[in-house]
Amino acid sequence: MIIGKADELSTISEVASSIIGVPNSPGRLFLEISRIFNPSFFLTFFLLFSICFVKFLDSPQENKRKYKLLSGVALGVLYYSTLQWWLYANLSVLLMLIYLIITYPFSKNQENKQDIKSTFEILILGALVASPALILNYLQTEMVGESIKRAAIFIKIPHAITSQPRIYITFLLISVAFFLLSRNFAKKNIFILLSTLCGFSLYFFQEIVTGISLQLPEHIQGTFKMFGRICIGFVIDKIANRSRLAGYIIAGIMFSGFSYNWYLFFHSSHKDSLSEKTFLKLINWIKNNTEKDAVIISEETNKIYEIKISATTGRYTFHNLMNYFSDLSSNEVFERFLIKQILIGKNQEEIINLIKEFRNTNQWLRTWEARIWYFQAYFGLPKGVSIPSSPATYNDYEKFEGEVIQKIIEVLSNKESIVELMKKYRIDVIVRKNPKDQKENYLEEIQIIDDFYILKYINK
Repeated sequence: MIIGKADELSTISEVASSIIGVPNSPGRLFLEISRIFNPSFFLTFFLLFSICFVKFLDSPQENKRKYKLLSGVALGVLYYSTLQWWLYANLSVLLMLIYLIITYPFSKNQENKQDIKSTFEILILGALVASPALILNYLQTEMVGESIKRAAIFIKIPHAITSQPRIYITFLLISVAFFLLSRNFAKKNIFILLSTLCGFSLYFFQEIVTGISLQLPEHIQGTFKMFGRICIGFVIDKIANRSRLAGYIIAGIMFSGFSYNWYLFFHSSHKDSLSEKTFLKLINWIKNNTEKDAVIISEETNKIYEIKISATTGRYTFHNLMNYFSDLSSNEVFERFLIKQILIGKNQEEIINLIKEFRNTNQWLRTWEARIWYFQAYFGLPKGVSIPSSPATYNDYEKFEGEVIQKIIEVLSNKESIVELMKKYRIDVIVRKNPKDQKENYLEEIQIIDDFYILKYINK
């Protein structure tokens, strides 16, 4: 079948891109490098930890103390970021510790015994450095109130194997095969292999074993691929040492693939130059014509994301998915969502369709309970509607969705309540695709930029 062939080619392309180190999708690459809130900043500390720990394993005994100290500190710093960084690093070290303990009776090497002790000390030092972060995180759960429920990542799910992309299994097998072909089983190389296995295990088995979604699959794939590429590099390095010409050929092939991916990114149809120019015009206008504390509402089209406008202009965003990091109540998020839809020109039917389409456009959330969590993060929760008990089913989601839609209909059917609702919040400028309607006497059209209308909100 054509679909089967397309899937097969896609998998081959993704595996090749994973080995080369660049996503095969220019659109995805654009998304990854342009995220406003990105915990990937802590990749620096993760790399620092990995390098120091590898140096610790590879150095003579007299030089290990320095790298032991640096490894422990870097490990502890990872706790100040999101879950995946410190969980991945700690489990990799634990796997290495288990390996050292298991192999010690066979080697009876005094250096191995010292490495076991030092690895314990690295874990302890990491915990000490991390203790302020753990305490602060605990205290924050009391500070942020309702928003912690929107940002919570602990979602109970059935203990079952879910379908995962074949790319990860294929990539793991390639990484392990290349590691074995290298025939270099030094401690540092073993650690790289165990870190690859750690990423694969977290990706596939964490949800099966715990029954809790920690959103790990979406966040650890980068580190998993990084360690896998290093395993592949062991063989390439061995070939290059034997034949400089062969090394140059392999390096040339990989560099060509890398360059081709970047070429696709800059010259493909994914890059809409007209939209980029429009975006620049919009942010320049907002910077020059609004106050620094202005509140902006923007219709989220292909490249005009409200959160990007906020980040590039320094103005406040009225409503966005990032609301789940705020201290707003869930009802406030719901009110802001509804006001935004009204002010960008959506009618009742379009707003309800937006709610209904959510279940289909977010199928990457593998359970109905996860979709309810994400639903609440973006749309908020109107008064009188409660979250279904865990574990949620399709019927629970359908009932929950129906209750939210009913609340929307109640609000929109009363024009006075809409006006009163808008008066609660400060709104300065609206950026949208539709021109002002005659009935919208609370708006004033002040500028047209390409196919976008900039409207001023008049709070009467």
